[in-house]
Amino acid sequence: MRIRQAPANQADKSIPIEVSLTPRNRMSYAFSAGYGSDTGERIGADIKRHWFNRRGHYGNAMMQYAQRRQLVETHYVVPWDNPLTEKLDWGFRAQYEENDRWGSDSFARVGPNFVRELYDG
Repeated sequence: MRIRQAPANQADKSIPIEVSLTPRNRMSYAFSAGYGSDTGERIGADIKRHWFNRRGHYGNAMMQYAQRRQLVETHYVVPWDNPLTEKLDWGFRAQYEENDRWGSDSFARVGPNFVRELYDG
């Protein structure tokens, strides 16, 4: 988005404003590498599709591989009645983690999740 203010018009006491909008790319990609005391060395990738159709559906897929944690996660999100605060998130997550304190653990989750964000301001 780009906003530009034109010189004020003294006759009718107005300030013209020009707004130029550019659509974002349909896809975005992020890659990461790092180190965490709980995970060890790690690499990751995140792919987002910002829209699938005119109704605002979007999704992403994420992968993280670390010395002590492996994770894969996908989401397909459908905006709900109030698209700014409500959505139905169809997701899948699988994770395996090794921990010095309680050994290794793995779990998977699949299914819908309804999300409603509440604002107090």
